[in-house]
Amino acid sequence: MKAKFIGATLGVMVLVSATPAEAAKIYAGTLSGGAVVPHVATAGSGSAIATIDSALSSLTLSVVFFGLSSGTQAATINCCALAGSNAGSAIKLTGFPAGVKAGSYSHIFNLLSNASYTPAFRLANGGTAISARNALIAGFEADKAYINITTSWRPSGEIRGQLTSIDPVPEPAEWAMLMLGSMASGMMLRRQSRGRRQVKFVLA
Repeated sequence: MKAKFIGATLGVMVLVSATPAEAAKIYAGTLSGGAVVPHVATAGSGSAIATIDSALSSLTLSVVFFGLSSGTQAATINCCALAGSNAGSAIKLTGFPAGVKAGSYSHIFNLLSNASYTPAFRLANGGTAISARNALIAGFEADKAYINITTSWRPSGEIRGQLTSIDPVPEPAEWAMLMLGSMASGMMLRRQSRGRRQVKFVLA
């Protein structure tokens, strides 16, 4: 499992280093149960990096997550709401790993394709892919987009992370530090959670 996380981090480094800073904007977020509205008590956590290239109308997303209380059901990009409030699903994360408590995900979305958006989001924002793209980009720029991961234990969302802009664009090595640090924190939480369960068993 550690190898998969490290592989995902290296993939993010390649994506960031290959993207010209002047053509793209980068957003990052830390996923937790505390960011969910209402809050969820969970050891689950994760990190996400999104790169929007307006010239290419593309969105490149990478996510790592771990320590969830039950298997994943789905994941979405929700827009448009500030931290502390909820918004509807704008993009369903195609091919997101299902039925797992930890994993990684990477995908490039074509923002000029109707299929990239949920029907509700597209219809609520002009009805076309172009109008939906404009609304989504505006949401990102206003820090009103977030990643939501749902599980069988919390079908409305177990962990969530608001995506905020990064300026200036960090070096790839800094992204590696961010992702690896988040993974280490998640692994520690999982170990602590296991330790508590073991203590409860002995006391029983």
